[in-house]
Amino acid sequence: MQNPILKQYHIQHRYYDILKGDPVLDQKCEAIELITQFTEVLINTIPACCGLDTDFALLCAEHIYDGYVAQFELFGSLDFQSDLSHSILGLNSFNNWITANAFVSPIDEDIQIFRDVLLYHEDPNLCSCKASRPYVSLICAVECFVIATAYMSKLSAIKKGDLKAFVHGNPSLDPRFVKPRYFKQYENGEFIYKTCTTFAEHTLLVATLMTSCLKRFPFLAELLVQPAYGFSYVMEVYNSVFKKTLTPAMAKKAYNVLLNKIQ
Repeated sequence: MQNPILKQYHIQHRYYDILKGDPVLDQKCEAIELITQFTEVLINTIPACCGLDTDFALLCAEHIYDGYVAQFELFGSLDFQSDLSHSILGLNSFNNWITANAFVSPIDEDIQIFRDVLLYHEDPNLCSCKASRPYVSLICAVECFVIATAYMSKLSAIKKGDLKAFVHGNPSLDPRFVKPRYFKQYENGEFIYKTCTTFAEHTLLVATLMTSCLKRFPFLAELLVQPAYGFSYVMEVYNSVFKKTLTPAMAKKAYNVLLNKIQ
């Protein structure tokens, strides 16, 4: 039985009620839906996740972006450079809610895990609580996956509008030209930010977010065959962008890198 205080907080702070009122918050709402969807998939399909309580994991996953509400209220935007991160603000908001409702926070494992997920989901290594680490690590991994796919899903629109000004800035350069180091970085999952000169290079740089994520959390490969962004499989999000931005040979090669992750 989960802590009744935690259940009450959950009822009063559903993501679709609090992450609204501005397009940037709406995007976080969409991300939470994917994070909870993929979290449930992993718990139900990967043996290593069998020790986790599914309903509780989904509850924790749903609230990792609660702090963005306070951040938006403070700055009028999502200030990613602020020392007041959404993780800190999310934990602070939860603690303030407990105080405002005259609750005495119980010495309860669920409460501890929930607090740790709010605070440490961006860096599980900072979490020292043995009971919390599996939940923190799983949700961190899924968020990493969702961030990577979100960036990739936006690339077609960015390319169409030349929003990165690659064509405008280098009109004589072959837009599908790629320096070998970009593909090597993508293939090895070693993300090192470099200045791109073509959209093809930018595509592989963004795709490296996924390979580096899979390198860190290999079990996430299971999610590559899950539906998202209007495609039957996440793999097809990448395949579609590769075909539009890379040479046919390199597009096939790039797709095979991901394909090998699920074989």
